Amino acid sequence: MSYAQEFASRYTAAHKRLMGLPSTRQRYVPTPLIVKPPPPRIRPTLSPDTPRIILKPTLKQLLTWVAQKEGIDSVQITGIRRNKKIVQPRQIFYYLAYVYSDASFTQISRFCNRDHTTVIAGYQRVCGWIKEDSLWCSHIREYTDQLDQLVQGECKICPFCGK
Repeated sequence: MSYAQEFASRYTAAHKRLMGLPSTRQRYVPTPLIVKPPPPRIRPTLSPDTPRIILKPTLKQLLTWVAQKEGIDSVQITGIRRNKKIVQPRQIFYYLAYVYSDASFTQISRFCNRDHTTVIAGYQRVCGWIKEDSLWCSHIREYTDQLDQLVQGECKICPFCGK
């Protein structure tokens, strides 16, 4: 064996040892991958006598509620039009959906057929309106107060459950 061949074999053996790979003398046996199934989801069952309290409204419920409050169709909020009458309720929906539901920006964007950065920008714009303009602050405060009443079950007529 020449010097170059001996050096190459020693180098590859040392490299395999450092990288944790089996050498040519050892046989590699892959370890079996054990995948545990996810735990089953348990949905709480409510009796008819139990008062319905909404803990987290869904995106669809929030969308219909905002559209009803603003007097526009919910399809317009998720649509492609960009006039002021539709864009502002859309951004309010982004804000309320992020604050009141468990949805992330990505989930909200998929629901509205938008890019997630658009939803983030709309959320930040509403936050800016709240900080800068007292009129917008009171407008958003009305929304949040009404949603707090609906979520806590204090409102008599709930658009989410109909009771």
